[in-house]
Amino acid sequence: MKKWMIFCIGFAVIFIGGYMAYNNQDGKAREVRIVAEYQAIKHPEGAKTVYYELNRKFIKRWISSKYTYPISSDEVKRYYDIELASKGWQQIQYNSRPDYIFYAYAKDNLELVFGLNEKNSWTLTIYYVDAKY
Repeated sequence: MKKWMIFCIGFAVIFIGGYMAYNNQDGKAREVRIVAEYQAIKHPEGAKTVYYELNRKFIKRWISSKYTYPISSDEVKRYYDIELASKGWQQIQYNSRPDYIFYAYAKDNLELVFGLNEKNSWTLTIYYVDAKY
């Protein structure tokens, strides 16, 4: 009898925990907002999407993407400074390795990291600051 009760309680905990993890409204609301903010960003003329991925982990949501472009890195940086400022993003301090060029922007509880890479490409990653694990 005791083993049966432990089994039932364990099953209930796993079922409830799984339901909350995969069907949480907070996570879904975060996803809708992060996708909307990402889609509101316009990219430079001639930019091509190389990679795009929407990632999920319980309530944490983030988008990773990579683009290529036919203009210089300085022009891309200037373009995003203007584009992101017009959408309410503010540039913030971002610590990265010295051999990489990254810029960070914040808006409410979102952070966007913009990285310039070799071979005329850049990455954009947008995520929630208050959902770190």
